[in-house]
Amino acid sequence: MTITTVAGVRDTDSGIASAALNVGQQIGGSIGLAALATVAAAAARSATSSRIVALSSRVSAGDLAASVTPHVRSLIASQKGSSPSPAALHDTTALHTVAQIAAQATDAGFLADGIFALAAVVLARAAINVKRPEAQPPRD
Repeated sequence: MTITTVAGVRDTDSGIASAALNVGQQIGGSIGLAALATVAAAAARSATSSRIVALSSRVSAGDLAASVTPHVRSLIASQKGSSPSPAALHDTTALHTVAQIAAQATDAGFLADGIFALAAVVLARAAINVKRPEAQPPRD
């Protein structure tokens, strides 16, 4: 990629062209990672609230023990640094719910990454304008 960036640049300016490429990669990577983390966090919040509501309705219907919802909350809090309750670590429904939340958040992050990558390809294709040399007629 560096060769493509500095192609056609005067020898005296190749250092600054290479530096501009590196700065662009670092800033782009930081912004991209922040955007993907934001998408994943938003998906996790949404999944958490919908899963808690679904579990609460199952508890109300008598399908699940009332301890499941606090166990899920305990496991989610443990991802932020607190210790989960020992009972939560043995509640398979709570563990499964937390795994589903994590999977949904990761899925949203990867989907956003794919969309960003596709947009980058389209923008790069539109922005890169390489002029091909005109074909010379064959010499006789």
